[in-house]
Amino acid sequence: MEGTLKELGGGLYTYTRPLTGYGGSVNGSLLVLPGEALVVDTLCSPKDMDEFAALIGSRPTTVVYTHADWDHCLGTGGLKPERVIAHELTAQRLTEEGQSTLDDLTLKNPELVSGASVVLPDTTFRDTFTIPLSGCLDGEPGKDGSLTAELIHMPGHTGDSCVCWIPKLGVLIAGDAVEDPFPSVTLATNIGLWADKLEELGKTVSLVIPGHGNVSGPQLIAENVRYLRGLMGAARRNTPHPWLTPDVSLETLDPGAAKRISRMSRSDQAFYKDVHEENVRRVLSVL
Repeated sequence: MEGTLKELGGGLYTYTRPLTGYGGSVNGSLLVLPGEALVVDTLCSPKDMDEFAALIGSRPTTVVYTHADWDHCLGTGGLKPERVIAHELTAQRLTEEGQSTLDDLTLKNPELVSGASVVLPDTTFRDTFTIPLSGCLDGEPGKDGSLTAELIHMPGHTGDSCVCWIPKLGVLIAGDAVEDPFPSVTLATNIGLWADKLEELGKTVSLVIPGHGNVSGPQLIAENVRYLRGLMGAARRNTPHPWLTPDVSLETLDPGAAKRISRMSRSDQAFYKDVHEENVRRVLSVL
């Protein structure tokens, strides 16, 4: 199934690709400037980048991976980036696991990852990384260095997760640190810091592009923070005997998220209920 290209204004685009067989869809982002382009997450296969490539033309291009999960980084071969930037743990994951993961996906769902290859980042960072962006946007010059993309390590979904924050535009390209309706928690030991960092960014964000789900405003950050802190609260209430009070259903923990899920397709409802149950299990195991 083909994806959907959306223009958000001012040279900013998303491409949303259904994850057939895996639940939901995934978002890639593109910022086109007169003199260059920035792509955040290249999705599942080179063909996912066809529409971005047409918009980019001959512009020098920087690619950013928000993390090493396969649905965010296997389409880079469809572009010709001058550099690929990611957290150092993303480079490590792709080096150690990338090809075996791709081989497994090729056997199970060859159309989803058709033509995909593992392209390792050539530039890595540990905590934060600043990408200066030249050119102009909506008539505002960026050559004075004020237009930048800030990469911020934000472990929680995975240990290598980061977000891409463009302060001048008020745009947060969040990867899986923010999802609609709520994120998947893999590294639960970082959940408190994750929520705190999101809350701080939410004070200045005007547009949020989540890794999965609809483009939204800062309210999506607030909803994700509420969900993450709800998980923390449930874990603390259940410590040290989580089996004694098992009522941590989504309807109890976050009725708003439960209501949003109820409007989804039956398959996506089942998917996110499974994600929530796994989140609860992981958070209860470490807090």
